[in-house]
Amino acid sequence: MLEQINKFIEYWWFRYLMVTELYIVEKWERVTMHVIILLLFLLVGYFNFSVLLPLASKLIRPAFDWRADPIHY
Repeated sequence: MLEQINKFIEYWWFRYLMVTELYIVEKWERVTMHVIILLLFLLVGYFNFSVLLPLASKLIRPAFDWRADPIHY
């Protein structure tokens, strides 16, 4: 099980290096690019949770009227 997980991670790490062409650069350049890419993903995630999620909530809530009292028959 652990061997399969390790092979899976190694495969996707190899693909990542090939697609970004980071396998041909020096170690310090590779680390710098990993940090920059990680920071970009973190910034996009922060933007999604701090801006887009509240905006979507404000747009969706009135459409479904979630705060309305249920109708009692």
